[in-house]
Amino acid sequence: MLMHKWKKMRLIRVLPGTAAVLCTILCAGTVSVGASGKEPIDTAAALSDSTPTEAETAAHSQVSESRVSGSESPEQGVFAPGSERAAERAADYAQAVNYDYETPEKIYAFLTEELRGMMTEAEFTEAFKKERSYPYITPLYLMKNPEIELALDGLTGTVIYAQAARITGMTYEIGLVYENGDYYIEDWMELADGSYLEKFEDCPYTLDWYYDLDEASEE
Repeated sequence: MLMHKWKKMRLIRVLPGTAAVLCTILCAGTVSVGASGKEPIDTAAALSDSTPTEAETAAHSQVSESRVSGSESPEQGVFAPGSERAAERAADYAQAVNYDYETPEKIYAFLTEELRGMMTEAEFTEAFKKERSYPYITPLYLMKNPEIELALDGLTGTVIYAQAARITGMTYEIGLVYENGDYYIEDWMELADGSYLEKFEDCPYTLDWYYDLDEASEE
């Protein structure tokens, strides 16, 4: 392509309908011509082709509005931070803990990016099952309608559940972090750092309290 730069600007008579084309050429500062130097390229048309249409602009506007309002579908996973979405995520997490404990993978999916970076899904599953096997463990059942406290910007928060347990007034607290278009959960850090294993070290409970294992093996 040959590029001829305008070195001087002249006052010329502009015919009706050509003002926009001349303005485009003068503002761009160059005129493009074909390789042969004989076939000029319609610069104004080329520029107009790259300009978004009204339909494209409207579609982009609708996507932006839906992201702000949090109305996008769950499949897209984009929600605006706020108390309403925080409450939904807190309820969904309680549902997973209460009823999906036999498939810890579903609980793992709620965890923050940081926690998931500390342990794989398989590692979490193994640790979760081990931790839940502790004989003196408190049953973990999270009640509905927890207390939720969000920071002013809505990006972090705390959820405090009433816990169904033998001791009245027990609560269970988790953290909320807004990332990647939704709220994720800060919980189970003891599984990630391995500290949950400490309680097994001095556990006095053994199966021979209830069964005579030696007698059973002889039979």
